[in-house]
Amino acid sequence: MGKIITGKNKVKFEIQNKKDCILYLGHVIEYIEKKRDIYWRLSLEPLRYLAYELNEREIYIESDEKALKFIMEKMDTDFNFDLDFYKFKLFHSAINLIKNEMINIIGDFSVDKLAISYNNYLDIIRKEDIEGVKYEYSSEKEKLIDSFTAHRNFLYHFSSDKLCEWIEFRERQAKQNKNARFEMGKEFNIYVSDTIPYKVFAKEIIKNIAFLEEIDKVINFMKKDFESLIGEKVTFNINRKSFDNSVKDITYNGFKSHNLSRKRKNK
Repeated sequence: MGKIITGKNKVKFEIQNKKDCILYLGHVIEYIEKKRDIYWRLSLEPLRYLAYELNEREIYIESDEKALKFIMEKMDTDFNFDLDFYKFKLFHSAINLIKNEMINIIGDFSVDKLAISYNNYLDIIRKEDIEGVKYEYSSEKEKLIDSFTAHRNFLYHFSSDKLCEWIEFRERQAKQNKNARFEMGKEFNIYVSDTIPYKVFAKEIIKNIAFLEEIDKVINFMKKDFESLIGEKVTFNINRKSFDNSVKDITYNGFKSHNLSRKRKNK
């Protein structure tokens, strides 16, 4: 295993040979396959909630497929009604957490390669200085990974772009709603809505499913790269067993080491 300790007492997995490549990429594939499974199951929940709300309005939906078909057919129509905003945020927040974790494991990039990601793996093997490991170039793959890197850098920060766009949005709202007062002075009004339009809810469902298609493309590229390492066709089996303690999320693994190196750095 390519485990080393850096000068700052940081634990690092350093790729030094083909075996390290197999361990690195293999664990990235395992991680993202688990996240994909969670993401898909979570994505079905808002769809089913929407079907429930439609049933309450005497529009009876019998399956996930029919619910999605209904949403797609109604997107360009005037069909609309209000839904519970906090239920939307409950679904949205859970789904986005997993989405961001997948974006991170694909698109993260660091010069020191302490971050584990498919992007960093490709950057390492791109040099082609590891015996028995060949970099498989694909313009589609490069473009896809770049888009995930851009999304990662954007989603994790409240940037000036977001602030400026938010201010412009508030200015438009003030013109459209004469009773709204957004000024930030002696009187500071913050508006909170309890409802969200059906169309916004439905668009988010469609967006989540479209994102899954992009994830599947990346996973296919990962698997092709892994097969290149093994040198033959690989059968990827997903086994549902109780000994897979996925409840203990990998996010918390390695924190003791991380915290130790952070404290030493700050001294």
